[in-house]
Amino acid sequence: MILESSLAAASSSGSSLEDLLSSAAVWIIGLLVLYGVIRLAVRHGIQDADRRRTHVHLRSKD
Repeated sequence: MILESSLAAASSSGSSLEDLLSSAAVWIIGLLVLYGVIRLAVRHGIQDADRRRTHVHLRSKD
């Protein structure tokens, strides 16, 4: 329903292609930023797990 009303509003204006391209650009940039943040969080999580595993492994040898 919201999509239909936004499409109707876009079709009534003369710059619907510009609106579509700008909306697509905003979505793409947002998804790339989200991808980068998730990738960074996973990398740090793996590093933390490796550090803890090494720390526990060294402690168990004592």
